[in-house]
Amino acid sequence: MRSLRPEHGDVVVAAATLTSDAEVDALVGALGAERRFLVRLEADPDTLRDRILAREPSGWSGLPALVSALPSLAAGIAGLGGVDLVVRTDERRAEDVAREVRLSAGL
Repeated sequence: MRSLRPEHGDVVVAAATLTSDAEVDALVGALGAERRFLVRLEADPDTLRDRILAREPSGWSGLPALVSALPSLAAGIAGLGGVDLVVRTDERRAEDVAREVRLSAGL
């Protein structure tokens, strides 16, 4: 059975909505990462709202709370320390964002 811990030279990508430096530290610790490259993705509030509404089921009971929490989530994310790269994602394809991250991280 293969270990879930990365081998030397492996790259592990973890995506999470982190709103505090403590959450970043907890994720990095859980991954057992020797090195990290922290990327903050940004988009206009309207874009974020539209993406959430398109992604989540319309009948989901948590949807109104998630949409109303967007300003506080965005503020927490914007305040993270140790961010290596900030990428605007408005009107960009996921492939283009991923390419920018890979190039910036030297991968």
